[in-house]
Amino acid sequence: MTKKFLPYRMLAGFVGVYHIMLGFLLLFSGEMAINAAKSMAGMTIIGSPQFGVIGEILACYFIAFGLMMGLAAWNPIKNRNLISVGLVLFVLRLLQRLIFAEKTMEVFQMSSARYWSFFVILLVISIILGFFRLIIYKDMK
Repeated sequence: MTKKFLPYRMLAGFVGVYHIMLGFLLLFSGEMAINAAKSMAGMTIIGSPQFGVIGEILACYFIAFGLMMGLAAWNPIKNRNLISVGLVLFVLRLLQRLIFAEKTMEVFQMSSARYWSFFVILLVISIILGFFRLIIYKDMK
């Protein structure tokens, strides 16, 4: 099982670590999170006390999602439902990015190329997680 699902486990593990790191960044250093958003996503964020509080709230969700994906990577058969939950979240994020694309690019002063490249990354991860879930389902029969 371990080698058979290794690429998928690595992806789920990466997604988990990324979200945990981002969560702790938001939780303990809003300024560093703002700088990371600028360098990684080309977002312009104006820090404020409100941003700090919202960042701390979001951090809890990021960390929880990261732990969930870590559990899915650790034992994908036992924790297969967590893969489904992760996939649902990614699909919801894709829909959010489609529906609010113009508004988000305007508010955060993002370039269209940067915005849609992140969309493609989310799409690819979603497709891979979807295949992963189907493979586990078929493997269990």
